[in-house]
Amino acid sequence: MFFFIFRDIKIAFQNFYRNLWLFLVTIIIIVLALFSVNLLIVLNVLTNISVEVIKEKIDISVYFKPEASEEQIYSIKSRLEVLPEVKNARYLSKKEALEWFQKNHENDPKILEALQGLEDNPLGDSLIIRAKKISDYKTILNILDEKQYNNFIYDKNFGDYENYIDQLNLISKKIQQIILIISLAFILIGILVILNTVRITIYARREEIRIMKLVGATNWFIKVPFILETVICAIFAFLFSIILFYPFLNIIQPLIFGFLKNYDFNIVTYFNQHFLQIFGWQFVCIIILSIISGSVAIKKYLKI
Repeated sequence: MFFFIFRDIKIAFQNFYRNLWLFLVTIIIIVLALFSVNLLIVLNVLTNISVEVIKEKIDISVYFKPEASEEQIYSIKSRLEVLPEVKNARYLSKKEALEWFQKNHENDPKILEALQGLEDNPLGDSLIIRAKKISDYKTILNILDEKQYNNFIYDKNFGDYENYIDQLNLISKKIQQIILIISLAFILIGILVILNTVRITIYARREEIRIMKLVGATNWFIKVPFILETVICAIFAFLFSIILFYPFLNIIQPLIFGFLKNYDFNIVTYFNQHFLQIFGWQFVCIIILSIISGSVAIKKYLKI
């Protein structure tokens, strides 16, 4: 049995080499398909990481008036800390509050210019509050808006993070849809290319096939090499796609690092950690696709 398997593989490689330029076109198409899918996976991963980065930066900054007493501030802090929605509440002194305020408004030159024109620190003490979930911030803001706190709360700063996250989640869903559509499109293209490749190969070897039948070759002996050729083609395409994709990941890593504002994330490490999940199913899919396409082409075009 192993002799026959080895014989069929040997014949398949010989035929593959003889029709190398024809199969090269098929390999390029499959490589482009896999590269496009992997590129969209990168975009989807970056979108999800961006959401996590924004979530880590979300907080409510509560600035108190200078006349607010420590007792009043700590009473609010204590009330917030017992809420199930609150992750933590951090107290900042006047100096720390000013530094925090300047950092949060670093893109607003008018506010920074107004602060520099003042001799004294206009801010009082402050609280930095973080919730467990984004949806919990609404509950916290409702409490801080109560009338009893209006006399000593100077300002509350809560960026429009929720809209950003909603937009990123929407982008992520769109990317996933695009991945699905492009994958299906390339599957269709791959099937058509393999069908056409097998058809041309059968036509080019029609005399050889006729002679094989005359000397008593079985249908299985004739058909198997054609299927193995498509499998060999798929394997080479898969290997070339990985060989090309990893240098691409190394090239874009510095850009990703800058995009995520020094967030500790390495796209190469991510693909290494998820190698089987990402590339394993791709390998299985293209092998199955090549076998099915080759079998259909043989049934349709090989008249024996």
